Amino acid sequence: MNTLKGAVYTIAGIVLIQFILLLMLMIHESHAALKNHEIIVKYKTPSFWDVLVYDASFTSDEFILRLAFENNLQLRQASSAFGIFSFESKDRDTFEKLLSQLSKNPNVEYVEINHPLQVETFTASQSLEKFEIHSHVENGSAVDDPTQPPILVAVVDTGIDPKHSALQERIFTNRDEIPHDGLDNDHNGYIDDVEGWNFSENTNDPFDDHGHGTHVAGIIAGVDEKGQEASGHFKLIPLKFLDENGSGSTMDAIMAISYGLRMGAKVFNNSWGGGHFSRALHDVITQTYEAGALFVVAAGNDGENIDENPAYPASYTQPNVLTVASHDDRGHLSLFSNFGKNSVHIAAPGDFIYSTLPGNSYGYKSGTSMATPAVTRLATLLLDENRNLSVFDVKNIILNTAAGSQELKEKIASGGTLQADHAKSLARRTEPMPHMPTYESPVGQAALTASAPSQKTPPIGCGSLASPRAPDHNDGFLILLIAILMIRQCLTSSLSFLTRNPFLTLRAKSVYLNL
Repeated sequence: MNTLKGAVYTIAGIVLIQFILLLMLMIHESHAALKNHEIIVKYKTPSFWDVLVYDASFTSDEFILRLAFENNLQLRQASSAFGIFSFESKDRDTFEKLLSQLSKNPNVEYVEINHPLQVETFTASQSLEKFEIHSHVENGSAVDDPTQPPILVAVVDTGIDPKHSALQERIFTNRDEIPHDGLDNDHNGYIDDVEGWNFSENTNDPFDDHGHGTHVAGIIAGVDEKGQEASGHFKLIPLKFLDENGSGSTMDAIMAISYGLRMGAKVFNNSWGGGHFSRALHDVITQTYEAGALFVVAAGNDGENIDENPAYPASYTQPNVLTVASHDDRGHLSLFSNFGKNSVHIAAPGDFIYSTLPGNSYGYKSGTSMATPAVTRLATLLLDENRNLSVFDVKNIILNTAAGSQELKEKIASGGTLQADHAKSLARRTEPMPHMPTYESPVGQAALTASAPSQKTPPIGCGSLASPRAPDHNDGFLILLIAILMIRQCLTSSLSFLTRNPFLTLRAKSVYLNL
């Protein structure tokens, strides 16, 4: 009888656990689905015609308040430096209509759905039997010159455990910020951002409550089964945009990357994916290209040819993007790894990789997520080895020294895997390229080059006047008339907007924005 009762309790317990897991999955899927009712809007500085005819807003601040009020939207996040904002639609029944309407707004450059993203870890059932890892990622040591500033590596992920004994000396500290004083000392829009930022919850605590980011950070820091290779003068910036479930959104990623740029990151590690093409994400990655930073990306774990079925951000084509596949301990492409002769650049170890986990522990994970930081580490060491090199030089060195099997030659651009010793040797002998590679944007922008700053039209607003050509003596009356009309329009628009919406004040910005 007791045996039967015990069996019943056991079965009931198993059913209960399965129900809880299913419920958690449904909540997680629901959370991800909610992102599909969020939109990303890119603000466009209005032209003369927009201002005079369409009553276009003069500033992005007024624009976002008006846009939210008139379209029943709730402001979520804003990146003022890039003019990008995210909103949640309160009226989900008319969501598609809203997208169409906003795309016609003269103040909107583009509008898109804020798609969900997730970590790129292979989660299929696998045996975690320990084995010796054979790879070419680490041999020897890089030059560690304390007189030089550290290379900053942005770990865009689930956060990092900063107290882990193998990582605590590698964590970036913002010296311009005074800890725990509740002030934005460095005026970058983030209060007490001493060790990175949590963009998932908008706090200054980027602690890893998932485990993925800490594992990635350990690989960059040189942790493996044999110990830790302490070479290289670099620091890790924890940029948490993925939550405890390993999920986030496109806008969260944009905010994290924007922050990393502002803090001077030279290398970005991106062990995440799953997104659709995003113009907004494309644009911020283009900003990393213009800033001369390397953008290392996981190819993804769907086992697909992403030349035929693009996966983002792996399939973006900026010259600073370095997309990484995974190979096993025998040098063969991992069964789960995406590939692509044009889209994927190199392979690195990604099967059963040993690294750090939160709580001062260690463990194994598999995926292109684990291969990506191996490339990030080597790129960082090369930049430290020869400080004259650009990230474009480093990318070329990594690809030109790769070696592998015929299988890899048919599936990835370099045809091989990391060869650290060869890459370091070549880095010492390489002269930096005189010109940065140009980039022809697929979304209608002009060709860009990192060797020269882009020429941008000054924003037009209250008190500023721009003309496409130098005025001659016959233009005096026209310019005076336009100036009078602009001033009148500015005052009328601003006063009428505030009169119609007295409950909307600039205090709203302090709730949602990091301006």
